[in-house]
Amino acid sequence: MVLKDHSPDDKITAAAKAKFLDTGYTGASLQKIAEHVGVTAPCRFIDTGRSYDSYRVFYYAAKYKSFSKAAAALYNTQPNVTRIIRRLEAELDCALFFRSAQGVRLTPEGEKIFAHIAIAFENIEAAEAEVSS
Repeated sequence: MVLKDHSPDDKITAAAKAKFLDTGYTGASLQKIAEHVGVTAPCRFIDTGRSYDSYRVFYYAAKYKSFSKAAAALYNTQPNVTRIIRRLEAELDCALFFRSAQGVRLTPEGEKIFAHIAIAFENIEAAEAEVSS
């Protein structure tokens, strides 16, 4: 979900945004609770429908260059990984992988997304390692 101001003059604090994200509501529901959480500036909410889990599946599929290996790493099944990747591709309106009998490789669009997603997941893994040590 992306929060955007209607105009540059409308200010929404980080705390107010955090309150919205913690509610569990999406789209129009968030607009209805705006006053409840203390946001007076009008907001536009765009619910992208894409989740952390979809990008996690994408990350592992790209990392291992295989939907089967990604499924094993995620304790999932290859058909589920394929379904999640196809849904993500449909939502983004572009192919993320070239598929062949030898495995998968990223398309130019997939490379662009992976460059950003990899940084995020590597930071998450580093944080978890830091906390557990």
